[in-house]
Amino acid sequence: MFGGGLATWIYSHGGVFPVRRGHQDEEAFISALKILERGGAVGMYCEGGRSRNGQLADEAKPGIGRLALESGAPVVPVGILGSHQVRNWKRLQFPRVTVSYGEPFRFAVVEHPTRERQQEAADYILERIRELHSELERVGHTKARRAARARPAA
Repeated sequence: MFGGGLATWIYSHGGVFPVRRGHQDEEAFISALKILERGGAVGMYCEGGRSRNGQLADEAKPGIGRLALESGAPVVPVGILGSHQVRNWKRLQFPRVTVSYGEPFRFAVVEHPTRERQQEAADYILERIRELHSELERVGHTKARRAARARPAA
């Protein structure tokens, strides 16, 4: 599952469930769909995992498109700047990570979307994330924080 120990306890009590990466993991889809049906949220990296170099992948994995299409749940694109440096933090020198949330959108429900349709939805989601990430790169951590503070509350 997760490898045991403290991390397993934290993950299992924190709502995290394992996904067999690189495979069509039906159990993971069932878990994710049940969470969404109950009104919960599911966080996914549409590229299949975190970036190790801070750059976005050229293409999204179709699984996120499948989940969005089959569930009809709102999708909130999220741009993250600096998370790749978290793995390399030194004692008491924490990297700056900035997160930007985009406007939610949803797809019409499709019970059994084709692989092509799943990929189209996944690519659309990645494009929204790419826009957020590009804006974060353009303005940087400090200006992004200032801009977020200046926005009126919804």
